[in-house]
Amino acid sequence: MEAEHVEKIATLYLQLGEDEFVGMGMGFFQGFLMTPYVMKFWRMISIEQFNDPEIAEFYNKDLYEEPIVFQTIFFSRLIEQGAFKKADPGQLAVEFYAPMLLLFLRMLPFQGNEKIIAETLDHLREHILHFRRTYGITDV
Repeated sequence: MEAEHVEKIATLYLQLGEDEFVGMGMGFFQGFLMTPYVMKFWRMISIEQFNDPEIAEFYNKDLYEEPIVFQTIFFSRLIEQGAFKKADPGQLAVEFYAPMLLLFLRMLPFQGNEKIIAETLDHLREHILHFRRTYGITDV
């Protein structure tokens, strides 16, 4: 991901209230990750990663490495702008992203199960709020 794109997103963050920040995180999760096509794709990749080293590498890169790189740059910019407490941006990236990945993987086999989806989205909302309240600085 280009640094310029990350910079724009970090600048946008400064303009978001708590509800908008949660909405942005939830929107990505629901509007992209939870689409039927994406869910089917990741179910297939999840199974095939054990049979094909190239697919395993893709799985690792797309679900772990690239999101962590993006989040590290993102949190680094927010710390520089004074919107987040001084901390290791790589560690913040892992702390923010790991629960999101866990929640996504929890839902993966349960597409259409409204109870599990609702519970998972509630956990996601609470995670995003907790993270911002823990590390964010609201009076920027």
